[in-house]
Amino acid sequence: MSSFTHVDGENRPTMVDVGAKAVTARTAVAEARVRLPAAVREQLAAAGFATAKGPVFHTAIIAGTMAAKRTHELIPFCHPLGLEKCRIEIEPAGDELVIRCTVGVTHKTGVEMEALTGASVAALTIYDMCKALSHDIVIADTRLVAKTGGKSDYASQTARLAGLVLAGGKSRRMATDKAALAYAGEAQLARVHRLLASVVDEVFVSVQPDQTADDTRRHYRQIVDQAADQGPAAGIAAAFAAHPDRAFLVVAVDLPFLTEATLRDLVRNRDAGAQATAYASAHDGLAEPLCAIWEPSAAADLAAALARGERCPRRFLKQARTRLVPLAAADALDNINTPDEYAAAARALGSRPGP
Repeated sequence: MSSFTHVDGENRPTMVDVGAKAVTARTAVAEARVRLPAAVREQLAAAGFATAKGPVFHTAIIAGTMAAKRTHELIPFCHPLGLEKCRIEIEPAGDELVIRCTVGVTHKTGVEMEALTGASVAALTIYDMCKALSHDIVIADTRLVAKTGGKSDYASQTARLAGLVLAGGKSRRMATDKAALAYAGEAQLARVHRLLASVVDEVFVSVQPDQTADDTRRHYRQIVDQAADQGPAAGIAAAFAAHPDRAFLVVAVDLPFLTEATLRDLVRNRDAGAQATAYASAHDGLAEPLCAIWEPSAAADLAAALARGERCPRRFLKQARTRLVPLAAADALDNINTPDEYAAAARALGSRPGP
């Protein structure tokens, strides 16, 4: 383990001497998240993310940029730097605002603190502009995402989490498209996509090549299966092939009792060091692969299993490094496979079966 750099041999605080270091191009990316109560999120969205104090995002970007440039005035041992680049992006993601600050400089020292300061002050500015609406706003998960230059590069081991709806199946027992089945007037694909979008930044829909233009699926961001009729494991493998830097919260489209709370509980229990985080089945205790977080570290092994003709994702997770999470609601992951099961599920959810 490295020693602390801001303490000298006599244990006194000190600024690091960078005089002998090489000048290199340095970059850093930091992220912060602002969690908004539902009422605040809805009010902001309706107002175009503006308040009586002005446009929220624009003001936060300006404040974060100013703070990044003056980091040395805030953090005692940071060196004064003439930043060459500072870009702040703010994106709504479910009940959160995701702030990402990218900073660059050509210098003898890095810009991690500048990126972290920019993201932090942008988040604080959003809080300040919205606190009249609620004091229950939470700033969380401020972290360094990546850095380059200097002695070593760094990339966070926690991959960005995306959603993947497995909607490419063709159920012979159901004899109709499960993605188009309606509950309470909403098609199941639309409902699952909405639930995923409430907990992750981006959502993709896994489809077969002949489904890309159909009315149910064509409006969504798609990942097309590379191997036809090889089941859900092939859809997950295609997602990793398309986005190797992502982890995927994978959900099958035929789970009518799935709730946002169930998804949030899984994300809270995510183990990025495992190959997957999955609910333990309420029926047999084994991993539920089709409401699970699949990490990029599983991609190569999954592709190899498919090449061997092993297509069962549950069997794969049984052999993989999988963290099991207790399932709070026993019926949350019950799926439907026949017209009778669909009718019963629709009745239980207080709706009439749709087309």
